Amino acid sequence: MIDKSGLKGVLAKINSIMAEQHLSEAIRMESNRISASIDDYGFRVLMIGGFSSGKSAFLNTLLGRELLKEAQAPETTIATELRYDTEEYVEAITSDDRSIRFELGGIPDIVPDDWRYLVYHVDAPFLKANPDIIFVDMPGIDSNLENHNKAISQYIPKGSAYI
Repeated sequence: MIDKSGLKGVLAKINSIMAEQHLSEAIRMESNRISASIDDYGFRVLMIGGFSSGKSAFLNTLLGRELLKEAQAPETTIATELRYDTEEYVEAITSDDRSIRFELGGIPDIVPDDWRYLVYHVDAPFLKANPDIIFVDMPGIDSNLENHNKAISQYIPKGSAYI
């Protein structure tokens, strides 16, 4: 588990100083933004490989269920994050960074030009044991499909590690 307490402790001290000094609301808002960013941070492990090489199947095995589509055709069209959550749902992040929520299994057909990536919130023992690690199913790197290449180039800089 990633220890975020040190950073949160520093922010608490800064907030205490700001309260004593009656500093501006803009500084308080920035401190709150940083705190939320620390809370939201996750170590992203991206599954990289050719299409139909078993990336989705491997992640489904870790989850203990068939959640991600698997087929001989290139199924994963955009990056798909897997995050631990007790409430299961899917967030679709749009090309303009809005978040739209769907029920698990209720995602419409994905048009890569409209979506940046998906976030599956899943209650799975493997994810629960690793709550600060976000596993990411990626499109195949050799599919020769332009929308796959676009999805890869948009998401790959977010990665912390690559398998």
